[in-house]
Amino acid sequence: SFPHGEKIHEIACPDRLTAMAVSRDGRFIACGTEDEDSPSPTNAIRVFRIADGQQVHKFDSHENRIVGLAFGPQDEWLISTSLHRSARTWNVTGGPSCATVQKFGEDFNCDFVNALSDGRVLLLFRDGVEVRDGLRHRLLKISTRISPWCRVAVSPDERHLFLTSEYHVEQWSLENGSLARTFRPDSDH
Repeated sequence: SFPHGEKIHEIACPDRLTAMAVSRDGRFIACGTEDEDSPSPTNAIRVFRIADGQQVHKFDSHENRIVGLAFGPQDEWLISTSLHRSARTWNVTGGPSCATVQKFGEDFNCDFVNALSDGRVLLLFRDGVEVRDGLRHRLLKISTRISPWCRVAVSPDERHLFLTSEYHVEQWSLENGSLARTFRPDSDH
C-alpha cells in the first residue's frame, strides 16, 4: 500500500493559472496568470516564495496567454512563452525585469520551453527543436517533424532529448543534434 499525500501548503492566486515552473532550489514557484474579469484580459507572471506563499515578483507585458515557464540554471532568470508566439527572459534577482524579448513565426510551438543547467534553452518548433544560448543565438537545430502529440523529455545528464510522435520515440544528442536512436513499439508484445 502507498501512503496518502498531504497538502503541505496552498498558494492562493487571484487570477486563472495558465503555466507553472518551480525553481531549481525549490524556493520559488512561478505562475503564468490570466485575469479574465478585466475589460481587456491581462497576462502576468507571478513569482511566489514557497515557504510562506508571499508574492515576490509580478511581471506584466505578454500580449497573450502565458503557456510555458522555466527557471534558469541558478534561478537568476525565468523564461516565458506565450500564445502571441513570443518568448521573454525575466530577471528575478533584481535589476531590469525583462531582459530579452524574441518574437517567432507561425511554426513556433509555444507550449514547451526548458532551461538546462548550463543556460541553454530548448524551444519547440513544427520542424524541430532549437537549442539556444538564452534567447539570443541559436546554437543547434534538431530537425525532425513535430507532431501535435509530441511530448518532450530531457535525460538527467542533459545530453539527450527525447521526442515522441504518434508511433515512436526519438532520442537526439543535445551535443551535436544527431539522431541517436529511434524506439518503436514491438507489435508482438
